Amino acid sequence: MRVAAISYGTEGDVRPLVALGEALRAAGHDFLLAGDAGSQPLARAHDVRYVPLAGGLRQRLGGRDEMADFIRSGDSTLSGLGVLRRLLAQHLHGWTTDLLAAAGEADVVLSSGLSLPAGFNAAEALGVPAVAVFFQPFEPGDGRRSAMLPHGIPDVLQRPLFRAGNLAGWYAVRDLLNGSRRQLGLPVRVLPWQDYQQLGAWSPSLLPGPVETCDGPGLCVTGDWPLAPPVGFRPDPALADFLAAGEPPIYVGFGSMSLPPGLLPTLLTGLAGRRVLLASGWAGEVPERLSADLHVVEHVPHAWLLPRVAAAVHHCGAGTTHAMVRAGVPSIPVPITVDQPYWARQLFRLGLGTRPLDPRRLRPEDVAVAVGQVDSLLPRVRQVSIRLGTEDGPATAITRLRQIAG
Repeated sequence: MRVAAISYGTEGDVRPLVALGEALRAAGHDFLLAGDAGSQPLARAHDVRYVPLAGGLRQRLGGRDEMADFIRSGDSTLSGLGVLRRLLAQHLHGWTTDLLAAAGEADVVLSSGLSLPAGFNAAEALGVPAVAVFFQPFEPGDGRRSAMLPHGIPDVLQRPLFRAGNLAGWYAVRDLLNGSRRQLGLPVRVLPWQDYQQLGAWSPSLLPGPVETCDGPGLCVTGDWPLAPPVGFRPDPALADFLAAGEPPIYVGFGSMSLPPGLLPTLLTGLAGRRVLLASGWAGEVPERLSADLHVVEHVPHAWLLPRVAAAVHHCGAGTTHAMVRAGVPSIPVPITVDQPYWARQLFRLGLGTRPLDPRRLRPEDVAVAVGQVDSLLPRVRQVSIRLGTEDGPATAITRLRQIAG
């Protein structure tokens, strides 16, 4: 089986697909991934064939770009459609043709994140099945709320509001999408795609409730796709020395996020007296003054690092959320945008994290209170961690892809 995938997004959108690619290769299949150029080193470290896409998301989120400003604002409403439209106006057709040029004789095309339209168009041009990959519940279903809708919307309104938002997004980019389709020789689309295959790469242990079967059309919830450290990984000696020098530190990391002003200094003030391991992330934010109790790292594999920390302050991206629970680490959620408030509430509801903290109204005393609560969460986190360890999301996904590819 030959699988091509595209995912323009942050490293959290790319990392699970790298993990799936490793599993596909181990099972004797071919895999190609197209994604943001900033994640190419990650793919290279895992020997995954990678096509860098234009757009420079890492540079955009680390600067004063409108996308970075949108994320800092925490706005997840329709105001983001303008940002999406301008991005796709620049890159949609180029992403599609880059994927087509590299995909060759693919049997199936996966797409996720902001690149879904490019992936769907490429699959249609190749005449192969298109599969959407979601790392959080996207469309509401029976007993399942959408992670993309604001909290507090009654269940009865979830589906109509989702459909309205989906149509708004479609009409915002339809002309761009059809312009690319004309250049590819494809017919114009009047309505968005429906009834496409879906893989839900999240753990049913974190979202208890109805789980769709994986033997027919529609959504297949596979479990998450964790990424192991690269073969031969060795930590930086300075990091190893810091970890060995005292009690397990508290991890602070926000991945690819652009942070609201003042968030990092407030967090560090609230963590005074504790050893802290700070992952600078794509934003590259570090405090002005460093101390013996604070160590800064750039990228360290979660699977290696997290079992060595006492608790984690993080943004609650889907991948980071799963990684924390899988490692048995209690969370102090500080969600920034999009689906992160959804995962933050879920961690709190399941007793795997403290009550979420508001990144735009944060006080040092709020952080201190949360730190004082993490030890009480350990038994529950360890229990769910064991359950996640019995799941094999990539294997379930590969079985489903074989069925889809025929």
